[in-house]
Amino acid sequence: ADDDSATGGPDVARRIYPIITVITDEGFRRLGDQESADIARSILERRLEQPDGPRAALL
Repeated sequence: ADDDSATGGPDVARRIYPIITVITDEGFRRLGDQESADIARSILERRLEQPDGPRAALL
């Protein structure tokens, strides 16, 4: 999966990021490369702080 961007996740070292598409009632929009990179880096940074993800309250 190291060379497979579909299953390997973002690769910051090689600048391989997901293609992000937003579909709303206003239409279709593909995010630009920089915006996708910013989102991916933000998620990776948060995962370093909370590797198990956010905590949900018990009901």
